[in-house]
Amino acid sequence: MNDKRMVPRKNNEKITLDELMGLSMAELVFLQHLLNYSGSVVRFALLQEINAYMVREKKISPSSFYHSLNKLHEKGFVTFEKAEDEKISAVKATPLARLALAEASRILLIGAIDVYSFSKRLLNQVLKQFQVDQELNTVLLVPMDLFVSVKIINLVGSFTNNPYVLASEQQFDRLKIRGLAENMEQSKLSGGRIREPNDYFDAVVLFRWGPSEPMYRISREKLIEELVRVLKPGGLFFVSGMKKIVKTHHFLLDGIAEALSNAYFLQEISEEDLKDDLEKFGFVDITFLEYEGLLVSRARIP
Repeated sequence: MNDKRMVPRKNNEKITLDELMGLSMAELVFLQHLLNYSGSVVRFALLQEINAYMVREKKISPSSFYHSLNKLHEKGFVTFEKAEDEKISAVKATPLARLALAEASRILLIGAIDVYSFSKRLLNQVLKQFQVDQELNTVLLVPMDLFVSVKIINLVGSFTNNPYVLASEQQFDRLKIRGLAENMEQSKLSGGRIREPNDYFDAVVLFRWGPSEPMYRISREKLIEELVRVLKPGGLFFVSGMKKIVKTHHFLLDGIAEALSNAYFLQEISEEDLKDDLEKFGFVDITFLEYEGLLVSRARIP
């Protein structure tokens, strides 16, 4: 008898971070080995295979292994097959298991990259190429996901006399604990509106452009409309996005590139699409900078 707890998912549906939370690295390894099988496998045989790769002192005990499988089963990453006596006879990975491994890989890959050093180089290039000829006294920084480093927010904010960051009370408190500069002011949304008045900011910096919903609990379109509202006439709008990763015709490197391109926080965009999008919101004087695979645009409010 098969025990299926999986809720059907759409083909293009991605796993959420909530579904990944609580998984250990060992459990991700269990899923990776299980996905090597096209069908089900006896649990003890899977344990023996995994332990064959472990040093003698680090062997995984059966009790620990079965406990982890039960947790993976509860989360929908594996299904159990049972014999007539209702005892578990075998285990099988579900489609959700591959999604979990893919998303975990994307997160770990990003964590391994020195994004801060890259951001410093990028910022210098932006300042050099765009040659901003107006004083940016009051600037609103808008991180579009939780993967934007506090150090990067501080880095960008250091180039203005009066930096603001759009964040909820909880997010802002967490950022301060993690080292947000003391001179950073908080901006926030209330009732779908940014609390600052019309024509308030000299510039807005949006850390990621993409089609997905932002973390501010309003639609992306509504957020951009609000950013336009609080920009002064002639105010500047800076936004970055990931250029399409070029195929290398190497199965391993292309697999990594595909995994990264599917990450919600690394959505790819072209100059044409970004220009069309910005024009829809009323931006003019749109210029671009491509630097090491990242696309940065500077636009202006009339």
